[in-house]
Amino acid sequence: MAIYLITVFLILSNILGEHFWTDASPTDGKYSLSAPNIAISGTSTQSSTYAYYGNARNANDGSLENNYLRSQCSYTEKELNPWWMVNLKNRYQIFSVAVTNRVLECCKERLYGAEIRIGNNPNNGGTLNPRCGTIPKIESGQTISFSCEGMIGKYVTVTIPGRAEHLILCEVQVYGLPASNTDIEQEEGEPFKTPNGAPNVAVNGVSTQSSIYNMYGESKNAIDGSLSSNYLFIQCAGTSEQDNPWWMVDLKATHKVFTVTVTNRGDCCAERINGAQIRIGNSAENGGTNNPICGIIPKMNNGETLAFECDGMLGQYVTVNIPGRNKSLTICEVQVFGLLNEDAEIEQQQEDETMIFEGPFRLYDDLFDYYNEDTESIDIKEDEGINLAFRGISSQSSTYDLFGAAENAIDGSQSTRYMSSHCSHTDLDIEPWWRLDLTKIYYVNRLNITNRGDCCNERINGAEIRIGTSPERGGTKNPK
Repeated sequence: MAIYLITVFLILSNILGEHFWTDASPTDGKYSLSAPNIAISGTSTQSSTYAYYGNARNANDGSLENNYLRSQCSYTEKELNPWWMVNLKNRYQIFSVAVTNRVLECCKERLYGAEIRIGNNPNNGGTLNPRCGTIPKIESGQTISFSCEGMIGKYVTVTIPGRAEHLILCEVQVYGLPASNTDIEQEEGEPFKTPNGAPNVAVNGVSTQSSIYNMYGESKNAIDGSLSSNYLFIQCAGTSEQDNPWWMVDLKATHKVFTVTVTNRGDCCAERINGAQIRIGNSAENGGTNNPICGIIPKMNNGETLAFECDGMLGQYVTVNIPGRNKSLTICEVQVFGLLNEDAEIEQQQEDETMIFEGPFRLYDDLFDYYNEDTESIDIKEDEGINLAFRGISSQSSTYDLFGAAENAIDGSQSTRYMSSHCSHTDLDIEPWWRLDLTKIYYVNRLNITNRGDCCNERINGAEIRIGTSPERGGTKNPK
């Protein structure tokens, strides 16, 4: 019987992995599957409610408006480990989650360190489910997206672990398909291509379109940061009826584009967008209609938003076009989640020393095979590495105090100050251990360990790293 557990044993303050991407772009003939925003049909709850303006439902009402005093955001009391959760009512395969922060400049940092968790356990507001991503930072009013690579779950949670804080969310978009109706489970070993929190870069772009139907349908309406979808209220872009109409946003520089969402017109004419193509590339010729295709919209309902995973396609221009004669194009919002190409390629420099352990370690079926011959030169390519820790479940032999939870060591934070709740910490034990359950078996090529930075650097001396399939005694019996 196959064993679907891998554990990593070590004594540490923090584990940090790396996100890697490839430059390969989808080619014509192979397009991403579209997924709707399923959060708006879910039932939301939260750990507490600060005031009547801050109901949980405000964060999944389908609006990107972000003024709390206008009842546009959810808001908890200031409490330890606050959470917000949406019950999707059925199990879904979730491809991406987007979170919108409050617009007020004073409070943007409240969301720093928040985690997105997905799973089937509603206990403690879903905070025990596997993690999709961690919000390192987010600007006021900004929307950032996390690719969850098909994680399965009925509940999606946003929580702030390890500190007393208000949790304020102005929108949570969850894009996925029913788990029973999709056969696109990620293949084992396929790299995750999307980084931890790419912003919507379309709102800072410059839009154009092939024509304009009337004064209500300017191209800029499709990147105004609103999901409102009534054309007559100046909420959508609209072209005249013509051959091959297009709409394009210039991102002003080459980006790696990971997710594109499109919102259809809500007041009528849903079928007009059927067959529209999403294209990404560096050519502005013909409105970008010669660039590679990320996805094709088969059909959409009135006011619906669909997401397309573009897996890091490179481009300065994102285009929505409808090929054919005598067509008109109406779109009410286009969100483009991506990073500047150089930001995606350059690894962030860390102030504190990070030790890298290279194997590779091989794990498959019931067999554990570790090899690392001194005579062999091992070249680990970028597209072979993914940070598996974010989606794992951590535990440790004991916990020193509320600042030292096991999960702090996989929260993606660069901070090494223990009192900031970004390090794990055991009691003074005999043979203390920290363990990560990856939930299934993987090839492990690299481990990054970051030591505590504010004191006591010698405490980690002599720590062992063990990898295997046995959880016994925290995995300390696995091979070293």
